[in-house]
Amino acid sequence: MVSATGPRRHGVAATAMLLVEHEPSGSDPHAAAGGAPAAVPLLQRGVVSVTAALHAVNLFARPVIVAEPAVVARGRRKTWLFAAAFGVLVLILVVLNLVQSTTVRYTLVQPSRAQYDGIADYAPVCECARTDTMVGSVASLAVPPWANYSVNACAALQRVMQMCLVPAEAPDGSGLVNRCLQTDAATLLWLPYMQSIAVACLDFAEHFDDFVAAALATPLGANLLPAAVLDATVTDAVLTLLRTFEQYAGSLYSPLAIIQMTGAAPMFELTVGARSRTPPNCTCAGDMMTSTPAVQANAPCRFQPAFDPRPTSNATASWLCNVAFGALYFPMHLLTLESTYAILALPPPYATYTTFSGAELYADANVTTSFGQFMNATLSALFATDASGLPTPVRLAPGLLTLSFDTHYTTCAPAACTYVYDGRLSPVAALTAVLGIVSGAQTVLMLVIDRGYDLVAAQCAACRRRRRGRGGDDDGDGDDDVSGVDGGMELLHGGGAGSASA
Repeated sequence: MVSATGPRRHGVAATAMLLVEHEPSGSDPHAAAGGAPAAVPLLQRGVVSVTAALHAVNLFARPVIVAEPAVVARGRRKTWLFAAAFGVLVLILVVLNLVQSTTVRYTLVQPSRAQYDGIADYAPVCECARTDTMVGSVASLAVPPWANYSVNACAALQRVMQMCLVPAEAPDGSGLVNRCLQTDAATLLWLPYMQSIAVACLDFAEHFDDFVAAALATPLGANLLPAAVLDATVTDAVLTLLRTFEQYAGSLYSPLAIIQMTGAAPMFELTVGARSRTPPNCTCAGDMMTSTPAVQANAPCRFQPAFDPRPTSNATASWLCNVAFGALYFPMHLLTLESTYAILALPPPYATYTTFSGAELYADANVTTSFGQFMNATLSALFATDASGLPTPVRLAPGLLTLSFDTHYTTCAPAACTYVYDGRLSPVAALTAVLGIVSGAQTVLMLVIDRGYDLVAAQCAACRRRRRGRGGDDDGDGDDDVSGVDGGMELLHGGGAGSASA
């Protein structure tokens, strides 16, 4: 082959010769005026040196296209190897993506209820379009009427208290008097007992409504709650607040708390007009007015007050001189009798007071149900009871709380539901995933085939040379002489300033 740098080398030499030929002949380089003739040879040598240096550094070199048959054949074999290997690689990647399980994230916009049910097992996270939903929008409390302070005996007592607070015309026309305090029997019935339990009922009713309202106002958050989570959230909110109510209600059971709340002092002579006394003619006056509650509770005097019309028995003649205990054990049967309200001088019809939810539970005179038992029963309707029938505020009573997931879904109106599940890609998705990495795989594969083929070819050529002698070629096509091809390539691209002479 002919080096492309040869003619350029001759051009440099010709330039140098021209510079020498123009030097004046026969002149003395040291005789020129001002020393100029002596500088000419130095200038010529400098030009020659700079020209040679610029020729050695080519900043705009162009690659030489090689049409060597051995090199072209080798490139074609590499191309076929690359095409086959690349096809196999793509196939393997697609199969792996199809077979391998992967995590898929999907979002449904404004899903219908049927769509939500279809993805419910994947625990979707659904953002509500309406974020102000509360427990009260999806749940309600089904308190039995006899335990509902708005319609049970407590409600009847509120009506009695309202009437007793309204002054009435005195029977003798002397002016206005307290309606329920016109006689000794009425005063003993109202002040120590009925007023006490009416105030306790009012306190129960007001706090129960407050706690229930607070429970129903508990926010449900900005996301749709799954059915199980909704049930647990609502139940916990209601149970927590009703448990607080139960703790407060327990304080009202203390007889001392009732007497402190109402201000009813034990100084009343409770035995005035009593129908029976044990022992005979015993009284609550005298030392009883200054005695402690414990002494009063254990006083030997038992009696049946004038306002108790029930037949005298051990049960009816068991009233004590302790007002607080008398209020706590006030017989609920008296609230179902019209005579009770007649004693208080309330205007008829008395059915306004005797008709209330659960009145039939206390209608039997032979069954004595106390006010304390009545209040315990109302709490038992809220909580599950233990083996002894006492309410245990750890679980709500069966059937008390009713909630609807359908209502929750409607009020939430999910704007979008996002869920994640493990699955396999579709063929299109698998191919798309492969295309994302195929360009990098192509580059690596080309490099491996190019270098690997040359390495294998060189090793094979070396083996043949060792067997047949140095420089041998077993088929005469020159394909195994890698060093010769590389040398030719180096020659064609130029090997520096000395390549022309070589």
